[in-house]
Amino acid sequence: LDLPLPQRFNGLEENDLVIPDLYEVGVDNEGKKISKKMSKDNPNGAIFLMDSLEVIRKKIAKVPTSSKGGAIFPQVGGVYTLYILTKLFISPERAEKFKRDYLAGTVKYAEIKQELPLFIYKYLKPIQKKRNEYEKNPQIVKRILIEGAKKAGRIAEETMEEIKAAMGLE
Repeated sequence: LDLPLPQRFNGLEENDLVIPDLYEVGVDNEGKKISKKMSKDNPNGAIFLMDSLEVIRKKIAKVPTSSKGGAIFPQVGGVYTLYILTKLFISPERAEKFKRDYLAGTVKYAEIKQELPLFIYKYLKPIQKKRNEYEKNPQIVKRILIEGAKKAGRIAEETMEEIKAAMGLE
């Protein structure tokens, strides 16, 4: 009974309910177990869409890093967070350089922590602008929510029909 309901249900018939991937806990480059991830519950543990450049700079500056590189590139933790953010917001090539520098022991965290906030802020700026427009025009937001609720209702009805049919309840 410890399997998720969709997984048990999929075993009954030829069903294809989507089962989400689980979050895996890992270890940092020193072998310590890491299970804490960035969280909206901790305002310093996440970059929010409306964060200013200065706030983003402060948050990136607080990302924990090791004092030197290592022989193995970590798959979790602060160094990995910087790598992923660099890959997403600057470029995959810059991220690979960061990784190579880490493995060679020549990584310069201050350099990447200086660069990264500018790219993140540049990416967020159009989103912030759009949010400000919506904030000034609540009637647009209301219309979007009503249309979205109608669409979600139609999709939910279709899904329930599929589930009922798969369970033989029709």
